[in-house]
Amino acid sequence: MPYEQVGTVLANVRLFHQRESELFHRLAERMTQPRAKLVLDAMSQHERRLAEALGEYLAEAPNQVLGTWVQLRSGSGDSLTLPEPPLAPDSAVEDLLQLGIELDEQLATVLQDCADCCEPERVRQILQSFVDQQKQEERLLARQTMRSFDL
Repeated sequence: MPYEQVGTVLANVRLFHQRESELFHRLAERMTQPRAKLVLDAMSQHERRLAEALGEYLAEAPNQVLGTWVQLRSGSGDSLTLPEPPLAPDSAVEDLLQLGIELDEQLATVLQDCADCCEPERVRQILQSFVDQQKQEERLLARQTMRSFDL
C-alpha cells in the first residue's frame, strides 16, 4: 500500500477538480442541446471554483497538516484518473448528471480512504470535512440539474 502526504493528496484532488472543469467545458462545446450546454457550463464553473478554493486552502494550511503521511488503500491514487467519457453530442441532461455524480463519488471515496487511515485525529477531522463537503457538492449537483429540467 502506498504512502502519501496529505498535501500531495489534496493537490491531486485540486488537480482532479481542474480536470473535471476542463472536461465539462469540452463536453459543453460538443453538445447540441442548449440545456445540456447550460448544465455543463455550470458544472465546469463550479469545479473551477472548487479547485481555486482548494488551492487557497493548500496555500494557507499548516505544514503539520499537509506534511502528515497517510497510507492509501491499494489503487486509491489511481482513482483520481479522469478518462474521457463516451457521451454523444445529443446526450441527455440525466447522463451528464450521472457523470458528475460518478466523478464526485470517485473523489469522495479517495478522500474517505485517506480520512479512515489518518492520524492524528485533527488531520482525520480535516480530511473528513473534505469528504463531507464532497458529498454536499454531489447533492448540490443533483439539485441544480433537477432545477434545469424546469427551464
